[in-house]
Amino acid sequence: MAKVINALAETATSHLLGAVTILLEEKVKVILNAKDDLRKLECFQKVIKEVESKPLFSNDRDKDR
Repeated sequence: MAKVINALAETATSHLLGAVTILLEEKVKVILNAKDDLRKLECFQKVIKEVESKPLFSNDRDKDR
């Protein structure tokens, strides 16, 4: 009887560890994707700041057009 209980416990532990491993892998992917998205947003933010700092018109003549 003890052998059966041990086998069931090992199976349950194995399944649990497999599930935890899958969850951790998914979380790592989410974190890595978030880091990549953050880098992209930071690049966009730099571009927006550069564009906002430039004058809308290159000279007074262009304002009339």
